[in-house]
Amino acid sequence: MNIPVCVLVDTNADPKDIDFPIPGNDDAVRSIRLILDCIVKAINEGKGAAANA
Repeated sequence: MNIPVCVLVDTNADPKDIDFPIPGNDDAVRSIRLILDCIVKAINEGKGAAANA
C-alpha cells in the first residue's frame, strides 16, 4: 500500500522495514509522551495553517 511507517524504536529494534525510525526509549512513558506531544503540536500547527490558507 506504500504507506510510510514512522515508529519510535529502541536499541533492540530492527529498523530495516521502517521508513522513519525515531530513536527513543519505547518503554518509558515520559519518552512516549514527549514524542506524542510533538506530534500533537505539529498537527495543530498544520490545522491552523490550513485554516488560514
